[in-house]
Amino acid sequence: MSNTDSSLRERGESLMEMARNASTKEDWKKIWEIPRPDIAFTWGTCWKQCVEYHVNDFASEVAFYLDVLGLSFNAFDPNYAMFTSPDHAFYLAVTPANDDSPAVTPNTMRVEFMVEDIHATVEKLAQRGLAVDEISQPWGENNPMHIARFLTPNGVGITLWCMVTAAAETETQATA
Repeated sequence: MSNTDSSLRERGESLMEMARNASTKEDWKKIWEIPRPDIAFTWGTCWKQCVEYHVNDFASEVAFYLDVLGLSFNAFDPNYAMFTSPDHAFYLAVTPANDDSPAVTPNTMRVEFMVEDIHATVEKLAQRGLAVDEISQPWGENNPMHIARFLTPNGVGITLWCMVTAAAETETQATA
């Protein structure tokens, strides 16, 4: 099987069709319970996942994750930086681009984080000098999900997500 096997495309298309037609909780439950084989590998003992991307301005990207977002190093050398959350729940790595590994094109990928208080987070990021492009808006009518978006120095999109109750929204608006 190649990575572009037509059976993979057909399977993916059938899943997309199911999602397009899902209109009830029962429909979505069927999607989440789709049978699948056991995972194809055994997890390692150090860390279980890491998203890595290549950048043109490695120094700026490293300082951004460290000093603006406040993430910790898990691994670091002059050509590699792996960051992690305080609880080590996720890992993200950046490396300098080169001829064999070109830089990710701006706005071609997005890293998303669920946060507890989007308003406080956006305020803290502003204090650290970050201009947030899209600030804390409901994600659709009558939806408690709010988002904030911004870019890393190399143009990788970051989205913050938060569930905001009506009471919390009223309180935030009153203090603004």
